[in-house]
Amino acid sequence: MDDFKDEINSLWDRLPLDTVIASILDPRTKFYDKIPQNEIDEALKTLQEEFIELVRKNPEPAADDAEPMEMDVILNELIAESGQASLPTDIWQKEINSFRNELRPLMGSDPLDWWRKSQYRYPYLSKLARAYLGIPASQASCERLFSVGKDIITDKRCSLKPDLVESLIFISTETKPN
Repeated sequence: MDDFKDEINSLWDRLPLDTVIASILDPRTKFYDKIPQNEIDEALKTLQEEFIELVRKNPEPAADDAEPMEMDVILNELIAESGQASLPTDIWQKEINSFRNELRPLMGSDPLDWWRKSQYRYPYLSKLARAYLGIPASQASCERLFSVGKDIITDKRCSLKPDLVESLIFISTETKPN
């Protein structure tokens, strides 16, 4: 049983990158202090690369239902700060630092609604937030696998080796009709 526990625990050593990015972009949990710093750094690097690509593809963002005056103000601020059109990395620094310094909303609030209301302040970051926060937190297929695993690993079969458990789960899921 210890081998199996070690195998399961090894799967949770690192959070999936999408999960870390989503936790950074969730205004309720941004830069959550329980996530190891190296995972946050890796997620920020990936997020920055996606952000810069988005800026390059769409140099003048228009937030959904944007009010032209407010968007003009944001772009003019960016241009005025640098004396010229801002580089994508400058825009990244401005948006991510401003977002980091925002007060966190209550945990019961809707993060997608927060981003909808904040899309004028963070035109690019809000687009990425919608993409990452729109990913379902749970999938039924994963839950079914745990259910199958529960049926295979019983009190009488608790010393199965991880490789055997994996094979039995595979066989079980392949032989059941959808």
